[in-house]
Amino acid sequence: MTFTLYNLVFLFINAFVTYLMYQFMRLFFNNNFTSKKASVFLYALYYTITSIVYIFFSSIIVNMISSLIATFLITLCYDSKFSKKIVVAVLNYVTINTCEMIVGAVVGLSGVNIFERTYYGDSFCLISVAILEFFVIKIIGKFKSIKGDAPIPKSYLFIAILVPCVSILFETLLFMQENISDVIYALSLICVVSLNFLVIYLYDSISKLFNEKIETEIAKQEVKYYHKQAALIQENSQELKQLRHDMKNYTIALSELIRNNENKKALEYISSFSGILEPAKIYCNTGIVSVDSIVNYKFTRAEEMGVSIDSEITVPNNINLNSNDLIAILGNLLDNAIEASSKAEKKYIRFHMSYDRGTVLIVLSNSYNGDLKLEGKNYKTTKKNNKALHGIGLKSIKSAVEKYNGEIKVTHTDTEFSVKLLLFN
Repeated sequence: MTFTLYNLVFLFINAFVTYLMYQFMRLFFNNNFTSKKASVFLYALYYTITSIVYIFFSSIIVNMISSLIATFLITLCYDSKFSKKIVVAVLNYVTINTCEMIVGAVVGLSGVNIFERTYYGDSFCLISVAILEFFVIKIIGKFKSIKGDAPIPKSYLFIAILVPCVSILFETLLFMQENISDVIYALSLICVVSLNFLVIYLYDSISKLFNEKIETEIAKQEVKYYHKQAALIQENSQELKQLRHDMKNYTIALSELIRNNENKKALEYISSFSGILEPAKIYCNTGIVSVDSIVNYKFTRAEEMGVSIDSEITVPNNINLNSNDLIAILGNLLDNAIEASSKAEKKYIRFHMSYDRGTVLIVLSNSYNGDLKLEGKNYKTTKKNNKALHGIGLKSIKSAVEKYNGEIKVTHTDTEFSVKLLLFN
């Protein structure tokens, strides 16, 4: 095989490896791009950098540094926390290197000088590494919680970077040895592979625990909403009972005033008790307990804070939406709206929710004081307490919207913030 043909094979395999890179990143970031154009450019840049470096500067140390930098650049096209990008870049790089180490062990590669131009093997080795990486990614895909954007503890962040780096160093030292027994080689491989899978397992566990914490918080909020809804219903019921009890006396007194032609006093008397004819205000009465509970609870609290409410809700009680999803959407939307409008000079919320031919439309507009904090393309919470949960904000809404193949559009002026949602039932 000629050198030129070998390079052509590498370029073809490297295109496949770049595709595997995309699949790996998808496991962690779920195609949550900041910009699709930027993602295409960065993946093309990764392919170009790794190809040029491998063909023209084929030494291990140069390849290691350039590949790690190119891998981290790819993470920049995803909308996620910076700490997660670092962890994913390191994990991806060490995954590729582990596959290379296994193939290298099989073909008996040893005595490598990492600072000199090195021949890595034939086309079979390149293909074997790519195939092995494909199956490793499939295994990693079995972890279900790694897509979450859970906050990474500093202790784990340190471990997630240190362990892969140590394994890469260990791998490099292993290949530099001239003579090493097969048993030691095999045990070393098992240790390196196990350690790196343990790091991924720990990340998956952290994400799972964080998601469970969110679900627990949602359940607590749901109970609170239901209790408030029950209290509103009970309050209305008590007022109606009292009204029926007192109506006879009111009628007798009013009849007596009219019989004596004391019309002015009769009008004053009517005005004095007309207020009791208005029961406790219920903003939402769709028959969907989760919707009614959360909307009534939030809007009651908003009016107590001096926020005026203008709502229009026309939704049938048989829409097929999960109650937890509704709570995640409405809870975050209304919390953000109440928080923002309560700080504005003119405090108001306008809420519209309707259903038409399998489509739920939610439009929410609220006043705010013009202070917006952006983190990438996301609006960052300004709440001081429990930021880990509050920070989910629009991301939680987006996740719930994606579940129903819906759409979300956020707009704002200097004084008004608006969110428009479409959910397909």
